[in-house]
Amino acid sequence: MLKPINDYIVAKKVEETKKGMLILREEKFNVIYDVCAVSNNIEDVKVGDRIMIEKYQFQQIDIEDEPHFLINIKHVLGIIE
Repeated sequence: MLKPINDYIVAKKVEETKKGMLILREEKFNVIYDVCAVSNNIEDVKVGDRIMIEKYQFQQIDIEDEPHFLINIKHVLGIIE
């Protein structure tokens, strides 16, 4: 797994929906991600959190042939509980 530095998070896009979770259409709203790795500089977000970010504010990377996203903490809108 990639260990991000500075103010970055590595995350995967949430593909599945669960009962009771609000389903958002990607083309109109922000997207939800599961956090896979966090830099040492970040205190508010941790691995395993589900976050919502501003639309199109990421860099896509492939890790072990799976798409992941490198996201700056300033683009995180909130943690979904």
